[in-house]
Amino acid sequence: MTPFGTLMTILMVFFLILYAYNQFIRRSMMAADMDMQLEAFEEKLGEKAMIQIDKDEINLQLADEVLFDLGDATLKREAKEALHEVANVLKKSESHIVVKGHTDNLPIVEGRKFRSNWHLSCARAFSVIRYLTSSEGIPADRLSAWGYAEYEPVAPFDTREERARNRRIEISLVQETVLE
Repeated sequence: MTPFGTLMTILMVFFLILYAYNQFIRRSMMAADMDMQLEAFEEKLGEKAMIQIDKDEINLQLADEVLFDLGDATLKREAKEALHEVANVLKKSESHIVVKGHTDNLPIVEGRKFRSNWHLSCARAFSVIRYLTSSEGIPADRLSAWGYAEYEPVAPFDTREERARNRRIEISLVQETVLE
């Protein structure tokens, strides 16, 4: 019985390794396909989109001018066309999606719709999530919204162009372990 038990254990481990390898290959092939689609999207939008790929996430940055009017969180019509293309790529992944809103450091004018840059950055992230769930059918349990206001800049705030670079939405496909 001992040799038979050992043989069964070895076979079970062998098939588990084959299964894990198959999952790895499948995910790698899907990620390569997504990379190509996102790069084509980045090329189409030029300087208004940028992709960064790490071992734990794929991050797409979209300039706020593509999605929103200055100081507003309502998606433009053109934004919906751009987000539709992004959603087609997101639907091919099983990864969690984090939508991050960023603003510049200019204070919100008193009496406006948003009380602070925190509120604006969160509202923009939620607008993108609302579109992805209601119009594109991406399950809400795959999405998270994070608002950073002006606290994670990609450029200094010295010029109008630099402040514009900091106003952005990031859509990230992340591994579950990154969220824990």
